[in-house]
Amino acid sequence: MNTRPARALTAMTVALAALAMVATSLVWTNAANANAARPPAQPTAIATVDLPAILDGLEEKGRHEADLQSVIQTSQAKLDDLTKRLADIEDDLKMIPRDSAEWRAKFGEGLELQQQAEARKQILTQTISLQRGDSLRALYLKIEAGIKKIAEREGYDMVLLDDSKFPLPQQAADTNMERAILSKTVLYAHDSVDITQAVITLVNNEYRAP
Repeated sequence: MNTRPARALTAMTVALAALAMVATSLVWTNAANANAARPPAQPTAIATVDLPAILDGLEEKGRHEADLQSVIQTSQAKLDDLTKRLADIEDDLKMIPRDSAEWRAKFGEGLELQQQAEARKQILTQTISLQRGDSLRALYLKIEAGIKKIAEREGYDMVLLDDSKFPLPQQAADTNMERAILSKTVLYAHDSVDITQAVITLVNNEYRAP
């Protein structure tokens, strides 16, 4: 029996296995060298803030609300005047013959006043919405600046909005519940990393400063 082909096949198998071991060794060596060249990651200092609590604690928010109430009162006074005039017209229409020219003129005046009242209501609604939006933007920019000052002073690398305290909806559809769960970014944060009160104090102090 000729054993030469079998020996050749065995030798080739051994050679291939040796090459595979060498290649694997080279891969691991290169990976080790790459990891050795990469510096170890430095610990990241993280803080959290409760943004709704900050907004509620800002003294400047009260001034914004007062300004908004002033706008609402002024507009509401104009609406009340239109409402009174409409009521007077309705009373007058009851005293005027319906088939008279005077009744038609008074009725047209009432329609015009009613359209004015509806337009004023829409304008007031849009004005309130825009002013509240501007107020929120101004307050947020000051909060953001305060957070940056505290982070740079205390050495925090990152400040996250702590949404772990935001409650999940109750009796919500599965898709809405899943969306609410997956939208959370902080599942737990210890009180020691919370800088909410520090931000409130800093922004309020800057607001009180001349």
